[in-house]
Amino acid sequence: MNKIIKILLAIVLLLFVQVQFSKFFSQDDPIVILEGKAKDGANKNVSGVKVEVKKNGSVFKTVTTASNGKYPDLELTYGAVYTITFSKPGYITKSIYIDAKKGYYPEDVEDLSIFPADMTMLKAQPNVDYSLISNSPVAKVRIDPSTGGLDYDRGYISKRGKEIKKFLDELANKQKKEEELFNKLVSDGDKAVTAKNYESAIANYKQALQMKEDASVKQKLTAAEHFFEKQKEALARQKAFEEKMKEANQAFAEKDYDFAKTKYNEALSILPTEQAPKDKIKEIEAIIKKQIEDEQKYNQLLADGEKAILSKSYDEAITKYSEAIKLKPEEQLPKDQLEKAKKLKAEAEADAEKEKQYNDLIAKADGLLGSEKYEEAKSAYQEALGV
Repeated sequence: MNKIIKILLAIVLLLFVQVQFSKFFSQDDPIVILEGKAKDGANKNVSGVKVEVKKNGSVFKTVTTASNGKYPDLELTYGAVYTITFSKPGYITKSIYIDAKKGYYPEDVEDLSIFPADMTMLKAQPNVDYSLISNSPVAKVRIDPSTGGLDYDRGYISKRGKEIKKFLDELANKQKKEEELFNKLVSDGDKAVTAKNYESAIANYKQALQMKEDASVKQKLTAAEHFFEKQKEALARQKAFEEKMKEANQAFAEKDYDFAKTKYNEALSILPTEQAPKDKIKEIEAIIKKQIEDEQKYNQLLADGEKAILSKSYDEAITKYSEAIKLKPEEQLPKDQLEKAKKLKAEAEADAEKEKQYNDLIAKADGLLGSEKYEEAKSAYQEALGV
């Protein structure tokens, strides 16, 4: 039994040694240390850049650049394919492709080497598709057959450099044109504001902001929208004012002064600084005042005319009624009273004439009687009786 246990222990120990031996030799592949830093277009260090290393398609290691732009050294072994991706919000993502597998012969490579891998991080513009840069490596590294070590693929880098430069030049040209259009839209908006054409200004500012965010243009848009609302309110008030004035003027023309005055006051409440309704209200008040005065005068003339008739002062009555007719030509009462006064005057004058004839005949008859001309006196008395 002890022999069996010893044999089993020996087998286990042998297997353990083989595994450890295998592990030891699997780590004997030469190591290349990747070192470098991230800089921007002005050659300034960029911190906070995420450096992700994929080995044979799987994430192997992730580090971040420090304040000096440098990232921790990355130890890579030969015999594998790597993709090193540099990314940071607000910057264009770039990557380097390293093929440390094709053409790899351990005997041709030093056990330890250092390889420089700096990266220029370019600022990304909003709403721009940078997939032409991000979707393919900006540089490739391969094993140089002449040295057995890693080196940059100059041909690939040259080709990609031209491709990227063309893209960036076209983008810059496009952005220049967009900037010119943006500035024109803002300028047109400013001119529209000066002309108080706020609706047009708002359209220009909104179109400009669709192109890019700009705090000053946002402020201009807010101001233009505010003034446009005020302008619409003013136009609405003006329209309401004109409608009230139209109603008031029509009532005034029809001599409906109370209704006209009400409408002029409503118009004035809409636009208190307008002078026209104030003048019309003043005119109506003067008319109404005169109407009251004329009414009082008219009534007094009628009363005076009636008194004159009662006192048989027919000429005075005729005068009073004639003045009343001038004040109210449309009234029938003073016309009727005038005719009555004239008729009574005519009757009074006729009576007076008869009275004179009568008195003259009586005086004549009395004279004849005194002269004892009895037949002639009788005839005169008879004639007086006829009168």
